[in-house]
Amino acid sequence: MTVTYVAVGISIAMISKTNNENKNILIGSISNYENFFEEIQDAILVYNSSGDILGVNNAASRLFGLEKKYLTFLKIEDLGNFIEKDDLKKAFYDISPSKSGFTDTRLKQQDGNTIYVEILSSVVDPSKGIMRAYIRDVTSRVVAEEKIHDSEARYRYLINQLPEMIFELDIDGNLAL
Repeated sequence: MTVTYVAVGISIAMISKTNNENKNILIGSISNYENFFEEIQDAILVYNSSGDILGVNNAASRLFGLEKKYLTFLKIEDLGNFIEKDDLKKAFYDISPSKSGFTDTRLKQQDGNTIYVEILSSVVDPSKGIMRAYIRDVTSRVVAEEKIHDSEARYRYLINQLPEMIFELDIDGNLAL
């Protein structure tokens, strides 16, 4: 009988140890996920189908210039103070489990600066109505594209002002169109 009690006790101890190890692994995984969520450079908003913002990361706080605790008090429609209403609808509400929302728009920050962003949103959990939106600051790309466009326009203007005929040949001497 004593042997049986000892065997059961050892079995329970081994199961308990395994459960504690699994619990520690799970806690470590959650911690890694939370660190990743907080440190990613794109702003992330998690919201529900009622438009309640359920969670945000540090990048969202920086992007909007608001504390995280304040952002999670807002609804998606409150972001209309930062993003044009039509773009807000297209990015956050015109989505379904089979269709993501995407838009390029301007975002007016709390400090009055306007930046260019792209917003990609998708349904995370259709049964609970949970959505997620990634917001990326693309201001530097937009500014670079505008500079290229201006440079090309100046180049075309200069070429059209020259009194000589100008044409382009490829490496084989064929007229390039």
